[in-house]
Amino acid sequence: MPILPDATSLGNDIIDIQSADSQLSTYHPRFAQRVFTLREQSLLEDISLRDIHRANRQLWRLWSYKEAAYKAVTRIYPETPFLHRQFGYVSGRFLTYKDKIRLRLYSRSQKNFIHSLAIHSSPQWRFQTTVETPKLQSKLVDGDILVWIAPVGTNQASAASRAVRRILLRGLQRYFHQENFFEVCSDAFRIPHLFAAGQKTDHYISFSHHGRFAAAVCWYRAKSLAWKEPLDLRIRYHVDLG
Repeated sequence: MPILPDATSLGNDIIDIQSADSQLSTYHPRFAQRVFTLREQSLLEDISLRDIHRANRQLWRLWSYKEAAYKAVTRIYPETPFLHRQFGYVSGRFLTYKDKIRLRLYSRSQKNFIHSLAIHSSPQWRFQTTVETPKLQSKLVDGDILVWIAPVGTNQASAASRAVRRILLRGLQRYFHQENFFEVCSDAFRIPHLFAAGQKTDHYISFSHHGRFAAAVCWYRAKSLAWKEPLDLRIRYHVDLG
């Protein structure tokens, strides 16, 4: 599976760490063997010997890395099956799919949630994370990755799916100061795309929701970036848990 030249892509995932289905007691003892590579299992076992609570968070961080990576890969190869063990954590901020596609990983967590980003990009690009506030919201620049994290107030999947789209559209409205300008449509593979005034844009978007939280991501003008040029790009987090 050769990667397409200059193929930028991203995916995201969020885990409500205090949700009932985030407790290991609810899973079969062989759960980790089915989902994680031998290297990942060894890493989790090593951490659990020192701190079982930290090991639980690391388990769900690895899980969210894989979920985010799957979304990133399917944007390039839509028919990719989701076989968790084919997405292998390497070290630091990298994960590979079938040892061929290398993705960068970024994670942000608080007491109640873990959020992960998986990005396929030029190796010459560098990413810096920042935290935005309504009073400190700088101008958009090509290549900015915007992340909104907020509560959804529902456990119903269909309602949460609608809520996370509203989070994205409200967030974009604050930057562009235009109401009803953007809309989201999914293709036959259920990959979401952002449209502006009825036209498909070059912005990549990704959604995730679990338990009480949702995350919406927009990679602003991702297709316009020069693959061979060294670029300094920003991942801009907007976290509103009020």
